[in-house]
Amino acid sequence: MAEKLEYRLMKGGYLNMSSGEQYEAYRVFCEFLPNIVNVVVCIDAIRYEHETMRSFKEKIVGNLDRMGKSAHFLTILCIDEMSPDYIEQMTVARQVCVDDSFSWIYEETADKLIIYDTQVEEFYGLKRLIETEIPEEEPVPQRAEASVSHKSPKELILDFLKNLPKAVTFIVITNILVFIVCTFTGDLLYNKGAVGLTLVKDPSQWYRIFSSMFLHADAGHIFNNMLLLFFAGEMAERALGTVSFSLMYLISGIGGCLLTFASEVVTGEPVLIIGASGAVFGVLGTLVALVIFKRIRGETLKLPRMIIMLGLSIYSGFRATNVANWAHIGGVLTGFAFGIIYCLIKRYSKR
Repeated sequence: MAEKLEYRLMKGGYLNMSSGEQYEAYRVFCEFLPNIVNVVVCIDAIRYEHETMRSFKEKIVGNLDRMGKSAHFLTILCIDEMSPDYIEQMTVARQVCVDDSFSWIYEETADKLIIYDTQVEEFYGLKRLIETEIPEEEPVPQRAEASVSHKSPKELILDFLKNLPKAVTFIVITNILVFIVCTFTGDLLYNKGAVGLTLVKDPSQWYRIFSSMFLHADAGHIFNNMLLLFFAGEMAERALGTVSFSLMYLISGIGGCLLTFASEVVTGEPVLIIGASGAVFGVLGTLVALVIFKRIRGETLKLPRMIIMLGLSIYSGFRATNVANWAHIGGVLTGFAFGIIYCLIKRYSKR
């Protein structure tokens, strides 16, 4: 396998994992995140076998399931234009790309990636990592060996904090701090920050659309919202980027408020809402769009499963009392629309 490619992966924090004698042709590199593992499988195109790759991935998924983690896979097929069997290599590599959109081709001699329009354009920053120039004074090792980490507890904690998604972590911490303040101030922040159609008729009260996203009624309310945000938001932020994710989160919260206002107009019943549910459901809607456009994929991120989960969540909301169901629906629709627009912009800007 290409030495420069292997070197960049390990330099970027990917661990070189043993694949065993049965799969010795496959070089596996893993990036361990809080609840998912990004798995990059590199193999010379001429040695690729579909059934072997399938069983190999199933083995990895089984091992990670026992660790309580899900896997996101990317296959990199290495080819060499100076090789006498280059045409055969390219034929195999192209067929793999047709069968699996989460696969790239790496040309060793030219040291470059080949990514077709039908392939995923990015994989958690890996494209940028592979295309990074290697300084001349930093020699590429003849063979990168797997190393065992002997980091101190402090270093492990710092590495964990470094890998946390920035926007999601900031939002979760902010919500928790606001909730703590609310426990000491009684109804003060709720009176100042809750939102309803009757309250925002005065332009000076429009801030409530944003402030309501950071208020929660009780410990169970904030726990459920923040738990869902942390796990779903991490995947969405790594796919969208911090800025796009933050924009999507706020827009989804606004979308949830607007649909709630519309329900007030239709029913004639005034409503006051608080909570991040609209924005959090927007994250779920965006994930659905990302899965449809194949910009993100994992063994647990199956489209039918996600749609069923969303449907059950919305249904249970209508069965309960004091739940802002229209905010949930508005958030999902807004997040889904944002995800579609984002994916289309990325696709056509690349072309």
